[in-house]
Amino acid sequence: MVASSVYYSRFNWNSEETLRQERIQWTEAESKWISLVEELRMELEASRSLAQKQKQELNMEKKCSEELKEAMQMAMEGHARMLEQYAELEEKHIQLLARHRKIQDGIEDVKKAATRAGVRGTESKFINALAAEISALKVEREKERRYFRDENKGLQAQLRDTAEAVQAAGEITCAA
Repeated sequence: MVASSVYYSRFNWNSEETLRQERIQWTEAESKWISLVEELRMELEASRSLAQKQKQELNMEKKCSEELKEAMQMAMEGHARMLEQYAELEEKHIQLLARHRKIQDGIEDVKKAATRAGVRGTESKFINALAAEISALKVEREKERRYFRDENKGLQAQLRDTAEAVQAAGEITCAA
């Protein structure tokens, strides 16, 4: 029985030693797994944070793009209105030139007729009345010319403002 008790104690001791070593190995493996899980958790959190940041940047870029699109649309509409106004102004100018030519032709006709007739006395009064009428027409023409000149300056200022707005919108696009 002494031999079996030595065998049992040796087996028991080997068994305890093996268990102790296995516990150490399992503890080390568990520590490694915990470290790996913690590293993966930190990487996952960093990836989520980066994804959130990129999503916010994308949303900001979309918003800037929409604002730029609206600004460009407004600038284009303003420019189209100015082109329409310019076309109208050009048409009025052409009409004014035609009217001016007719007046000049009328004045020349009156002068030629007066010269041929050898204007004297009461006829001179008629010529003076015509000259007064012509002067009135000239004043009216000058008034219209000033009005259209001022309108043209206003349209040019609008065009400059629109060009500056379009340029600024382009710079915003480049900056975004």
